[in-house]
Amino acid sequence: GAITYEDVKKHKPSPDVYIKALVHSKVNPLNCFAIEDSLPGLSSARKASIPCLITLTKWNTFSSTSMSEAKAIVNHLGERSDPSQIFQGSSCEEGYITLKYLENLLNIV
Repeated sequence: GAITYEDVKKHKPSPDVYIKALVHSKVNPLNCFAIEDSLPGLSSARKASIPCLITLTKWNTFSSTSMSEAKAIVNHLGERSDPSQIFQGSSCEEGYITLKYLENLLNIV
């Protein structure tokens, strides 16, 4: 089942929701990927040692200093007719975020 903010006492930027999901799923955090759209979400994921991709919204804009812990920062997940713009992270051959792209990000040292 899904784990939401209602399942934890402390909300983002606390890592509690991610930690609960990791315990429940028994998955290594380095084999996961968080997709977030905010600095509190990025902070929450990183405190749980989960790599994170940030999708920007009209409420947040690219900031290389405040978002430096993200593996990648994109304007949106993209689609064939509207490719993603990559602000940080490796280029995306397909033009939109795929499982292959996320797997490649996990291999970045």
